Formats: sequence, structure tokens, C-alpha cells
Amino acid sequence: MDNFFPSPSSEDNLDYIPIIGHVEPMVLEDIEIVINALKGGKAPGLDRIDFRMWRAVFIHDKEFILVLINICFKFNYFPEHLRNARVFFLLKDGKDPGLCTSYRPVCLLPTLGKIIERLFLLQLNKWLDRNNIIHHNQYGFREGKSCDLAIHDLIETIKIRMPSEHLALVSLDIKSAFDTMNWPILFKTLESYGFPAFFKNFIYFYLKNRRVFYTNDVLEISRPCSKGCPQGSVIASTIWNIYINSILINDRPDLHIQAFADDLALLIGGRTVRELENKTNLIFAAISDKLEDLELRLSIEKCQAVVYRSIASQKFSKRNSTVLNRKPTFKIKNHSIK
Repeated sequence: MDNFFPSPSSEDNLDYIPIIGHVEPMVLEDIEIVINALKGGKAPGLDRIDFRMWRAVFIHDKEFILVLINICFKFNYFPEHLRNARVFFLLKDGKDPGLCTSYRPVCLLPTLGKIIERLFLLQLNKWLDRNNIIHHNQYGFREGKSCDLAIHDLIETIKIRMPSEHLALVSLDIKSAFDTMNWPILFKTLESYGFPAFFKNFIYFYLKNRRVFYTNDVLEISRPCSKGCPQGSVIASTIWNIYINSILINDRPDLHIQAFADDLALLIGGRTVRELENKTNLIFAAISDKLEDLELRLSIEKCQAVVYRSIASQKFSKRNSTVLNRKPTFKIKNHSIK
């Protein structure tokens, strides 16, 4: 537990004072859409109340649920008892079960909280789309985007650029991305994009005084949360997309960068091997610095690179070789990547 949920430090304190902002009240049609879309078989949170029970309550008294949710929205508030999560640790495929880093913490949250989150997300996505906040090269957790589309667009970009320049395709892995998101930096990001008070307040109360509980047959352990997105929540992925968005803003014509949630792909071009090598290493340094500004770190041992020889240079090589005469060396913080 201490590995994933360390004790809060003074740097983790949220220096934010919520002032109630206006929001249009929800209507029954919105709640019906969310309730009807709920899927059974999902594990409940600490309260052991699953979606079926809340659906039954809604059918019995729709006005009660409508009033309850609109009170939360009116005061820009996410109830404290709905923030607490039951956590379990999922072993990653092919990883050593004896290492803490081989596990992913997954939070099981109260189902009523998830219903409120979904309704909040409806409002949040409308505002994000209306103001064109999330970069178009973010393919993760967005309507109309997918992993398949991300791969397709990357391949098409390679096809366009490969005739005239060598290309380095680099996959960057952010270390424990969802677990290390810094809340004070998140709120500076929300301020910089001009988020209305309602959204900032709701996210503030969503994160504040959050605790996770691990229970089994013999013990119960709880820890406070002071950073990260609770994996398993409804709005965590969208909050992450907002947090990482600045990394995708790029004015270099020789760099294409895109993301699928916390997985980053860079495509860098150069007319010679040395130019490609120098450009790539300079871009690595810049990206690494931008990530550090967000209190994020790269897992350098998991970063990988593939080099494509330009079609123009293949014509002047023996047997039209697709392999470069000298393999470029790519480094991040003086550490070579594969």
C-alpha cells in the first residue's frame, strides 16, 4: 500500500479555495440515459450497493435521484463518502509477482458516485469540445477516437514523410502515469485553460480527502490519497487527458507526436543519420523536461525506437537496402534506448 499510496507531503497540498459556480441543472432525460446505459456485473465499492439497486431506486422514485444529483451539482460538490475506494492489485501480464511494480492498483468506487461522475462527464465533455481543449492527437478515451485510428494515422504520416527523409518512430512510456499525477499542477492546468468554477470545484471535491481501503479475511488497511487518478473511476481518464495535453502541443515541423492515454508516440525526421540522431536526442531532452514540469518520469527501459530509411536513399544503396549504414544512437538523460 505504501508503495502505491505514500504518505502526503507538504508539496501535495491543494492550494485552492472553491467558490460556487453556476451550472445548468440536470434533467430527467440525462439521468435516464446514464441509468439505462449501466452494465450489470460490475463489482461495487465499499458500500456493496451495485448498479441494479440504484436502477431500481430510480425506477421507483425518479424525482428523488434527480433532486439528489442536482443538489450535488448546485453546490459543485462530490460527496465525501463516495470518494472512498476499495482497492485491489492486478498483476500485469508477464510480470514478476514478487515485485510491487508488477501490479496495477484498481479502485472499486461506490456505484452512486459513478452515476454522478457520468453525469458530470457529460457536462465536462461538452465544454471541452466547445472550447477545443483536448489536442486532436490524443486518441485515448475520446469519442470518435480509438487505438486502431491512432495506428492508421501514424502509418499514413510515415508514408507521407518516408520518401524524402529518414524517420525515427519512438514509443515513450511514462512511469506509473495515472498514479503520480500531481494535484496542484492539475489545478494550475485547469486555471490556464480557463475552466469554469463548477468544473474546478467538482474535481477539487472529487479528489480532496480521498482514501483507499484494502481488505481481506484478516485485515483492513486504509491510506489517504494525495496524487494520481483513481484507476477504475469514470472521469479519471478525461482528467488525465487534460493534465497531459500540453505535451502534445508542438510547433516543430520535423516532429509528429500523438498519444493514446499515457502512451506517447513520436515520429521524428532527418535527411541524414546524424541529423536524425541529433534532432531526436534534442527532442527527447525537451519532452523529458516538459514531463518533469508535470512531475512525471519516463521508464527509459521501456522506451523503444524503430528507424525507417528514406526511400530516396534506398535507391542509392546496394540492393535497395532498407537498413541504414550506421545505426543512430538515441539517448534520454544519457541513457540509451533500444
